[in-house]
Amino acid sequence: MPGGRLRLGRLGENNAVVCGITDKGSVATRLRHPYSMTRLRPNAIAAAVLLSIIAPANAQSVPDVVLTPLDDTIRHLLPGDRGIFRFRAHGTGAAAHLWCHSAGTDQYIVTTAGDSPASCPDLQELPWSQSIYFPAGDYTCSYAVQRNASSRSDLAIEFSNEPYSGTRINSLNFKLGTVPGLELRLEAAPASILQNGRAQGLVSLVVHNDSAVTVRDLRAGFCLMEALPFAVDGAIAGGCGSSVYGPMCFDFGYGVLLPDVPPRGESSCLVRLTSNSVYERPLAFPIQLIDQWMTDAANGGRLLPAVPAPISYLQLSIDRLFASDFDDSAPMR
Repeated sequence: MPGGRLRLGRLGENNAVVCGITDKGSVATRLRHPYSMTRLRPNAIAAAVLLSIIAPANAQSVPDVVLTPLDDTIRHLLPGDRGIFRFRAHGTGAAAHLWCHSAGTDQYIVTTAGDSPASCPDLQELPWSQSIYFPAGDYTCSYAVQRNASSRSDLAIEFSNEPYSGTRINSLNFKLGTVPGLELRLEAAPASILQNGRAQGLVSLVVHNDSAVTVRDLRAGFCLMEALPFAVDGAIAGGCGSSVYGPMCFDFGYGVLLPDVPPRGESSCLVRLTSNSVYERPLAFPIQLIDQWMTDAANGGRLLPAVPAPISYLQLSIDRLFASDFDDSAPMR
């Protein structure tokens, strides 16, 4: 997966391993941003060249079975709720890998709905990480999901390609449970110049939560593809605290722990940015929500984000023009 990283997490409830792939932002995104970097590392250039070679080949591969969702792939279910998820399967037959994670398998009961044909795999009888098979044909699979009243965590159900099976299938993922929608908003004030010529300014990290629960253990940060152009300090009045709460990276990262976010509300905290050298031009570096440890504050249950966190940019500028969001498609200068 280009631009991604393998995330190996802690053991969840019933020893279910929490892991997955998260997006770090593509090379193309970094190239578009006018202040995110001054040059590309050689390995980044090599990766971009390699991707340009293999992408056309991958695009020509047609799956043997195509899975198409017929409803929203996010099903908001409170403890005790029941829901349905459906998808169409059509093709010449293919093996698939079924992976269910985050919640223990006793928190949700998944059964094949009465209108599903025999071609649809019986998910209730299978271990929650196993090879399954979709036979040839064109049919609709419907599954009923019962969330137990004592359930604490969200559940992900993922269908993906089974390696070495000789067949291909596209990936299809469903998320069940609270599944909060989160948004990170950055509010930067124009910076000032210190006596030593460096720039310093405050940025407010504001998080909105659209769910019915209080969200805890959210972080914000990014993996370091290059050195930060400024120091990030959250140990100030109204600040986010220590800056050691970064994402899991292959090398290094930075990040801060965010305050609890109330139901259908917002919370915020401050970071102070100080340029590493004498200020000459606006500076910026990527930041995004880190939700891999996100929990329900009431019971400690594991929560899954509704969508992958988009990348924003911490900005340090004495120019009011750049104190708000600017055109990410502008050429590098």
